[in-house]
Amino acid sequence: MTDLYLIFSILITSTIALGIVYLCIVRFETALFLVIVSPWISAVFFNNLPSFDYQAEGGPGSYLRIGILALTGIAGIVKYLRLLPVNKGRMPVHFLLLGLFLVFALLSVSYSIDKEFTFIRTASFFALGGFLLGFDSWLKEEEQFEKALNVIFFFVAISVIINSLALVLLPSRVWWWEAEERFLGLWDHPNTLGGFCMLSYPVLLWKLGRSENLNTRLILVALLLLTVSMHYLSGSRTSIVVAVAGLITWFLVQKKVLKAGLTAALFILLAVIFVQFKPQVFEREGDRKLTDLTGREEFWQGAGILISERPLQGYGYSVEGKVWEDARFYDPKNSLWAGSSRSSLHNGYISVAIGVGLLAFVLWCIILLIPLWRVSFTPASDYKALIISMIIMILLSNFAESAITGGNSINSVFFWIAWVLAGRAAILRPNDLVQTPYLIGE
Repeated sequence: MTDLYLIFSILITSTIALGIVYLCIVRFETALFLVIVSPWISAVFFNNLPSFDYQAEGGPGSYLRIGILALTGIAGIVKYLRLLPVNKGRMPVHFLLLGLFLVFALLSVSYSIDKEFTFIRTASFFALGGFLLGFDSWLKEEEQFEKALNVIFFFVAISVIINSLALVLLPSRVWWWEAEERFLGLWDHPNTLGGFCMLSYPVLLWKLGRSENLNTRLILVALLLLTVSMHYLSGSRTSIVVAVAGLITWFLVQKKVLKAGLTAALFILLAVIFVQFKPQVFEREGDRKLTDLTGREEFWQGAGILISERPLQGYGYSVEGKVWEDARFYDPKNSLWAGSSRSSLHNGYISVAIGVGLLAFVLWCIILLIPLWRVSFTPASDYKALIISMIIMILLSNFAESAITGGNSINSVFFWIAWVLAGRAAILRPNDLVQTPYLIGE
């Protein structure tokens, strides 16, 4: 009976998996939505209780996220192969370089200080790479750009609404147990919610600029206000500062210098007010100041020592806080220094350098910047503003968080999607991506 149950379970699971892959191939926007929603699916399983173990092995949420990446990766590769006659086998240079970096990451499994974790993270990155390859092949004309950005908007709108409702319906879940004044919604950390809100602004502004119906515009303004409110309640200082930089970029790319200046002036005014009144949501434990880096500088100093000792090969891709098992740094009383691969180094650039060495790190930086550099030469448009502002925000966030990874965070997923959009926008015909007014009458 048990064997029969197992066989039926395997058959049902395989049928569902094949169905998802087929649907993603036929309607590739489905694959895009699944990839975007995958970090949230993982975060929903977060147990917001003091007993929750941050260093525990991956649970159902992690398995679901990896499974989604695997299925969409397969769909992406199939999509790429099916479009080979159209694309004539060409592959953008930034994809070739990304493939080379993934080879470095895979080779690092052999010497990683956490082989299992490095292999899992590398495998999931390969899966994401497969999706990105198919996504790039699918983006042939403006119609696909519209579909892709509408999928992103749909996710943002649904997430904002659900997290706002959770504030009323699930109050015990949405306030972080470690700092009860900080709102995390249905994510796994207030900073994760902050990152989501940060990335939502250019998406909502893009949709607002393309909406002519008054009721639709009012709904979009309401979503923006809800996003700002949740962002404030999250107390995520990095994402708030970076969001302002993103909004300034949004206006500058569209050559609206006055609005960029007003945004900067408003932020400076609010920053002065916050420093004076010190809202509790932005305070940290102990006697740390509002502008304190909460120990990040100690991480960075320690990482610098370790990089200097193994500058070429590193310690294994994505080992993150596992390096603190070194007796010189190990502190079992502090979970952030306890030597776990699940603890962030709070700097994505250092994470890569310490993981795969400085040569691969240089390659990594080139990979991140090529599409941004190429799209910067395209004509001004709301597409360009959205793509550049999103990439800039995540690149800046990556200095304070491990924001750009292989698809295990919302920041990472949004970055790689924008990365593909940037590369594809740079090679489309200029007439395909025309300027769209930000506000009616402009």
